[in-house]
Formats: sequence, structure tokens, C-alpha cells
Amino acid sequence: MLVKDGALIFTNTSSKGDGGDMTINATSKIEVISKGGSEKQFPSSLLVVAEKPSTGDTGSLTIETKRMVVQNGAFVSVSNNASGSAGDLKITSDDLLIQDNARFFSGRVTQSEGIGDSSIKTSRLLVAGGSIVQAGTSGEGGNLNIDAQDVQVIGTGNNGNTPSSLILSASPGNKGSINLNAKRLLIKDGAFVSAGASNIGDGGNLIINAENVQVVGKGGNNSNNFPYPSGIFVPTEESSRGDAGKLIINATEMLVQDGAIVSSASNGKGNGGDLIINALRLQVQDGSSVISETSIAGTGGNLQITANNLLVENRAKISSGTSGVDNAGNLTINSDTIQVRDRGQVSVESIGMGNAGILTLDARSISLDNEASLNASTQSADSNNEQATININNARDLILRRGSNIFTNAKGENVRGGNVNIDSDIIAAIPDENSDISANSENFRGGNIKIEAQGIFGTQFREKPTSKSDITATGASQDLRGTVEVNTPDINPNNELAELPSIPIYSKLVQGCYSPGYAQNQFFIVGRGGLPPLPEDFLTPSAVRVDWVSPQKNQDNSLPNTDIEVKTTTEKPKRILEATGWIKNDKGEIIFTADAPGATADNFMQQAQ
Repeated sequence: MLVKDGALIFTNTSSKGDGGDMTINATSKIEVISKGGSEKQFPSSLLVVAEKPSTGDTGSLTIETKRMVVQNGAFVSVSNNASGSAGDLKITSDDLLIQDNARFFSGRVTQSEGIGDSSIKTSRLLVAGGSIVQAGTSGEGGNLNIDAQDVQVIGTGNNGNTPSSLILSASPGNKGSINLNAKRLLIKDGAFVSAGASNIGDGGNLIINAENVQVVGKGGNNSNNFPYPSGIFVPTEESSRGDAGKLIINATEMLVQDGAIVSSASNGKGNGGDLIINALRLQVQDGSSVISETSIAGTGGNLQITANNLLVENRAKISSGTSGVDNAGNLTINSDTIQVRDRGQVSVESIGMGNAGILTLDARSISLDNEASLNASTQSADSNNEQATININNARDLILRRGSNIFTNAKGENVRGGNVNIDSDIIAAIPDENSDISANSENFRGGNIKIEAQGIFGTQFREKPTSKSDITATGASQDLRGTVEVNTPDINPNNELAELPSIPIYSKLVQGCYSPGYAQNQFFIVGRGGLPPLPEDFLTPSAVRVDWVSPQKNQDNSLPNTDIEVKTTTEKPKRILEATGWIKNDKGEIIFTADAPGATADNFMQQAQ
């Protein structure tokens, strides 16, 4: 089936009744292609529509085919431009290509009761070249459901001014969702997937289930001549008074790279939505961001990440923040391993009047390297509610390298530094690398630091920051310092082990035993001497008790020369013979002899008697 050069296939109603359905079945392929390049030319279209003065609902559009191509500005739509509701848009195809400024639309232009669902089932879905798949309404309703093996949303069109996109939009409101299920989702070169809201309504939810999710790069140019970041968004616009929806991503592998953004944001007066990511492996790299924020009013949504392995590197950022009058949401990360490096950061922050959130990390291993940071910063003077706190729980090791930091700094009049609470078996830094743990306040009272650890190496408490690796809680003055509490076992790591002398006695003994003049001697090491095999064991009866001794030093404070002098000789030692008999001397003493003179077997027995 081919629809091209402005051709139109449609069902239309302008009466009080409902419009009819359109169903297309094509065994091979369907192509809807416009010439493009002319704004006056009506695009090639498949339409199910209701126009004024209609009060009825539109029908549904159902398409089944092996391959479908919509391109060059072509249009596929189910819409109601009057007072009724729009019907469903259903596409089933092995291969669905929507490219070169083409558009799929299901929705309404004026306020009504709502819209139906848009659903796409395909092995491969490609949305490219500024094309848009949109479910939108001025009223309530509608979901955009996509089930596919491979979903690609790529690039921009219209000379770089229009990003390719999957959109759920609403004004004044929408309670619907985008539900995207795929084996692989790729969003790149300025394209995006979004569920947003404007005016008084709430934004829809965006739920993604995929084995592999990649959000990569930038492309095109917006009105400020900046490239569009590739992204996954659940925003509310500046005019909105409603709340943003939730963004939930469940993935095996997820990559956010090269300036891309994954965001839940309130840009109006409503609250931000929660952002939840569950992944076995999550990588945020190269200036990219995963953020939950509010910019004018309304409380920011919470950001929650659960991942076996989390990597944040090369100026990338995971953040919950506010620049408005209301509070930011909290940021919680549960992971086996967290690596933040090369100026990457994980943060909660307030640069407005609202409170910063609380940053909580529950991880077995945390590594910060090369100016990486965990930070909680605030300008809010609210001292009645906890804010800008960092909690690190249940860690086996916490490593800070090359100028990396954990800080809860505060700035502004009466703005108190946040708290740092760390529970880790080992905390380690390099003393000269200036990796700090701090709860400082620039203009008021410092925060509090509490550390529970089995061992702390390379960093220590100091009253003020230095070029070394420090633990500090400074305030605007000495009287406004915070507190630092460090709890470790009753072991002083500053105590040094006594250096034992290196005395090569063993080698000298061995040399002496095996010198030519001592060829008949042997040297044995038997057991542990006076030391039992284990500290709690008893000494065996055959053990030789050896008491501890201190090495004696000469007057010049040097150890004595303990070298063993070994003399060699050519004289053979006298032979020791076995006794073969015995005799009685003049005193009556018995003497064992090797050769008893004049002794015979008979008198030997007589002497023995």
C-alpha cells in the first residue's frame, strides 16, 4: 500500500454522532510519503478525525503490516478537534520507520473528556530526522504503549530545530503514561522521550523496561543556539501549576553519556516527580546528568538509584536540587560498588531559599578519585529541619584519592553546615593528596561529623583545612566550629611497631655446620621452642622455654656484632668408639672399654656375675 504526494485516506465526522473506525491490513508493507520541502503542500496522511461542530467521538485507527514507512513530513493521526474524545491508534508491524519530519499523533486539540490509547507493537521502531510520535490532549486520559525488541529515537530535523521524540503531553492535564518495553532503547543526537504537563494539570508517568538503555550525546540547536541534549524527561513547564509525573527505569545495563540528561523536573509551581532507576550497571559519563530538581516553586521529587555497580565520571553528575523557594528532594543510592572519578559528583543542593535534601549512600565499596565529590550544599537558613546531610552506611571501604572530597558546606547568613555520618570498616586517603571530609559553614556554624570505623588511614581531624587530607567542621569563627566525633576500636594507629634487629644467625649456624671441618655435624630446627602453635595453646612437655630478651647495644648505640666466627682445621677429630666391654679398676669402679685387655667370653661372664 502506497500513500504519497499529498494523498489522503481518512474517516471524518462533523455531526453529533461518533466517527467510524479505520482498519488497514497489508501483507507486505505500507508507505506514507510526502514530497517534503513545501509548507503549503498538504502532507500525505492516514487520518481518523472529528471536526466542529461534531460532538461525538472519533473512531479508532488499526494498522497491521509487515513493514511500515512514514517519512518526509507524512502524517498518521487519530484526533478530535471538537468536543468529543479521540479513539485508539494501534500499529502492529515487524518494522516501523518514522523519519524525516513525519508525525504520529493521537489526541485532542481542544479540551474534552480525554483520548484513547496509542499502542505500537513491532520488532524495530525507528523515530529519526525530527519525527514525532505523540499522544496529547487538552483534557484527561491516554497512554502511549510501545512494545518492541529495538527502539531507536535519533537526531533532529527541520534544519536541526526539531528533535526526534516520543511525547506524552497534556494541557491542562493528563493522567496517562508512556509505557515502553524493549530489549534495547537508544536515544541519541538530541532526541528525547518525554511525559510532561503544562497549565493546571499533572504530568503523566514515564515507565521504561529494557535490558539495555543508552542515552547519548547532543544534536541540533534550540532557540538559544545551544544543542539539544539527548534525554529522558518528565517535566512541568513554567506555566504549569500541576505536579510532574514519575520517571521509572528498569534496566540491566544503562548508559548516560556525552552530555545527555535523564531528568524529573518541576519548572513551574507544582511539585517535581520521583525519579527511580533500577539497574545492574549504571554509567553516567562525560558531562551527563541524572537529576531531580525544582526551579520556581514546589517540592522536588526524590531521586532513588539501585544498582549493583554505579560509575559517575568525567564531570558527570547525579543530583537532587532546588533553585526555588521550596525544598529539594532526597537522593538515595543503594549499590554494591560506587565509583566517582575525574570531577564527577553525587550531590544534593540548594541554591535558592528551599532546603537541600539528604544524600544517603548504602554501598559495600565507595571510591572517589581525581577531584570527585559527594556533596550537600545549601544556602537555606532553615535550622528547624535537617538538610544538606550525607549518610554513608554499611560500607566495607571508603577510599578518597587525588583531591576528592566529601563535604556539606554552607554559605550565607545564619546558614549552618550540614552533617556527615559515616559507617565504614576502612576509611583511607593519601595524606599529601588533599582529599577532605568536611562540614564547614562559610558564614555561620559548622556542621557535625560522626565517623564509625575500624581503621582510618591517611587523614585526620584538623581545626582548619590545610593542603593535607583533613577532617574539618569549621565555622565563621572558633566559637562557631562544629563537632567531629571519630569512634574506632581501642587501637592507636599512630603507635609504631618496634623495629626488630636483623641478625643473620641462622645463616651463620648453617654455614658452621656444613663447613668442611664440621662435616659430621648436623643442624636441626625442631618445633617452635617456647612459642605454642597458637596464642591460646599450652606449651608441650618437650618444648624449650625461651624468655623474651632485649637486644643489648654498645656505647655508640649500635647493636653488637653477632657474627659467628667459624674456624677451619685440617686435623681430624678423634674417633669415638662404641663400648664392647667393661673392667673394674683398683678402686672398684666399673669402666666401659672398647677393647677390654685379656677379656674373654668366660671371664667376661664371670666379671658380670
